[in-house]
Amino acid sequence: MIASCEQAFVVGSLCGRVAPVVGKEARGAMRVVRMRTDKVAALIKLRDWTPKQIAHAVGVSQAQVSRILRGVQNPGPRFIAGWLEAAGQEFKFEDFFFLDFCTPSR
Repeated sequence: MIASCEQAFVVGSLCGRVAPVVGKEARGAMRVVRMRTDKVAALIKLRDWTPKQIAHAVGVSQAQVSRILRGVQNPGPRFIAGWLEAAGQEFKFEDFFFLDFCTPSR
C-alpha cells in the first residue's frame, strides 16, 4: 500500500481517484481506491499470468502494473476497467478493489 495518507492524497488527487468524504465523521477524510492484493495475486497465480500478459490485457505499461501490484501506486480507472475485463464477467469491482478512507495530517 501507499506509505502514507499524504502520498495517497497527492497521487489520487492528481489522477482524479480521490473524492471528499461527506458527513460529520469525515473531517477532511478522503476516499482512495485500494486493491485487494491477496485476491489479485490468487487470480494471477490461478491463470499463470506474467506481468507482460497483465500489462497487455489491462492496457497499461509493465512498469505501471509492477507499481500497482507492489502497492506503490493506487490503481486508476484504466487499470481497474482493464483488470475487470481481463478477469472476466464472473468478477465485480468489490472482488478486487475497495474504497479506503484516510485523513491526511496537516
